[in-house]
Amino acid sequence: MKVIRNIWGICTMMICLCISMMASAQITTTCPDDAEICLTEAGCTGIFLLPYPNWSTNCALNDLVYTYSGSLGSGNIPPEGVSFAGTAIGEHLITITATDGCNNIAQCIWQVFVRDCHMAPPQCVNDLSVLLLQNDPVTDIDGDGDLDPAWMQIWATDILLGLNGECTGPTRYSIHRSDQVLNGTVIPDPDQDHLFLTCDDIGSVNIRIYAWDNADNPYAIQPDGTVGGPNYAWCETTVTSEDGFGFCDTSNFLVSGEIRTPWGALLPDVEVEISDGVQSYFTTTAANGRYSMILPEGTYMVRPISSSFDHSNGVDISDLILIRQHELNIVNLGNPYKILAADLDSSGDISTFDLVLISRFIAGINPDFLGDSWRFVDAAYQFPMPQNPFHEAVPNFVEVNESSPEANFIAIKNGDVNWDSGTLTGIEGKAFLGSSKQGTILSISRGRTQPPQKRQSRRARPGRRRRIGSCPRQRGARATRRVTCAGRGARSAHDSCRHSCASGNRAACDAGSPCAAGRGANGGP
Repeated sequence: MKVIRNIWGICTMMICLCISMMASAQITTTCPDDAEICLTEAGCTGIFLLPYPNWSTNCALNDLVYTYSGSLGSGNIPPEGVSFAGTAIGEHLITITATDGCNNIAQCIWQVFVRDCHMAPPQCVNDLSVLLLQNDPVTDIDGDGDLDPAWMQIWATDILLGLNGECTGPTRYSIHRSDQVLNGTVIPDPDQDHLFLTCDDIGSVNIRIYAWDNADNPYAIQPDGTVGGPNYAWCETTVTSEDGFGFCDTSNFLVSGEIRTPWGALLPDVEVEISDGVQSYFTTTAANGRYSMILPEGTYMVRPISSSFDHSNGVDISDLILIRQHELNIVNLGNPYKILAADLDSSGDISTFDLVLISRFIAGINPDFLGDSWRFVDAAYQFPMPQNPFHEAVPNFVEVNESSPEANFIAIKNGDVNWDSGTLTGIEGKAFLGSSKQGTILSISRGRTQPPQKRQSRRARPGRRRRIGSCPRQRGARATRRVTCAGRGARSAHDSCRHSCASGNRAACDAGSPCAAGRGANGGP
């Protein structure tokens, strides 16, 4: 045997030949094109064939062995190829490997796409009827520019016999008017899951229900003409809308209005009674303070009757002080609505009893004294004597008919005379009450601070005596000197009189007493 020395050392001719061939041999590969399967029938898996590669090598031992591996498994590739069945929707990578007799290796990666290109048509309910209900308050519910006295909201899923189970979910459903789709005024949109039928739709309306999957099909032509996106299919049916209660009757008319506070805040959740003297109808103001109702032609009395606001909302010690100052003619409330709010017992004037009621309410002794908490006045009413709103009966109702259908009201919070009820805000300033370090009462109204009008003490006026409450007069100079003010000691055994004096009951103390002298002519503490 001939021995040959070469770069790898000493070897026999046979071995060197093999080594030389292995070193110079290579496999020529041609990777197959990426495969794509579009599933157009029911089912969520596809079938495809991995072909036999049929590559070449210059190795003398040219027997090639092909194998594959990847997420779909691994194995040898026979001459007839490998069939993959039940392949799930999505992208799959397969590595093809070839090995020749010289142990040369070549590889390529094959991409396979299984796409969802199928959508089963939904099944619509046939001959569906809906009954229109009153739109309260009346608004433009369908956005076509006119008011809709009656309507019904229908959802796409309401008109389906069953829901689709698609491969690429979740399935969405949209609802559209067929004529609008056909004339191009509406392009089907998967987000349009409901629509409104109104008085304009009395009778039969053709409806289309679209089902949309969540696939990304690059070949799907969308309703707007673009290519690529979800798959969709539709069914069509007829919906009949009926005005069973006569809300769409043109002989009816719309009674409406709004309820505001004196400072302009809109008041929601107020129950409103509309009566023709025989039958009463009830509605409630919406969040925007408005109410409305469709009624047959005629004359009706509209009257707000209740609200759901908390009785204690806006009623506190500040209101008590303001009402007391008004009752004692120290500082007039100056507004007819405030004066009405101070008449807590609805007696037609402001008296000591109103002070007792609000005091008991603030103290929690009688939390229900306010009744319904609010009273209502015809907003169009003009007070003939604003400083005395009790001059005549204030109307709390409005008569309406088809020629004058609007009835607006002002809502007055009983006991709230500084207009700070809750978070209600409006176009007019509110009044608040405070005190300085010297004890002077300041009235803050519409952003301006004004000291109270100085008035001569009624008790100091010659020839006039006024008694408020049940404090007995002290007899004699000695008894008068023993009455004290503002709790300065307890030298008098007559505690009830001292308390009345300290709390501002000027008539409880003699004009010449230390209490009256300490209060000053303007009645301040």
